[in-house]
Amino acid sequence: MIASFILARGQPNSKYQVSANALEEIALPSALLNIQEGSQDAFSSFLQALFEDYDIERAMSLVEDIAAQANDDFLLKNYVFDIKKQAYLLIFQTKCKLFRVVEVNEISKSIGAAIPIEQAI
Repeated sequence: MIASFILARGQPNSKYQVSANALEEIALPSALLNIQEGSQDAFSSFLQALFEDYDIERAMSLVEDIAAQANDDFLLKNYVFDIKKQAYLLIFQTKCKLFRVVEVNEISKSIGAAIPIEQAI
């Protein structure tokens, strides 16, 4: 479910987009419940780090775990790059809400040279 919300954030067609707060309002409670019940998947931990603990550094480190978990999933395997890109953008959006500034070089470094920085911004 969390992967679906993350992927839907990047959809150009509004028909497939979810609300901007869907991860916080819908997916976060489920993720926290998963964690309380002992499930330690990377997606749930990512949401906890980002929206409950506001631990940007931990969320950044969990993106690679998300990618590895998505790569092992039959349905998500083809979307690993998109999941990573949207997860990083989500981190930078949250960081911008918290600190009102994000360095362009930090975005470029995290997303990589796969897309131009102007397109990422």
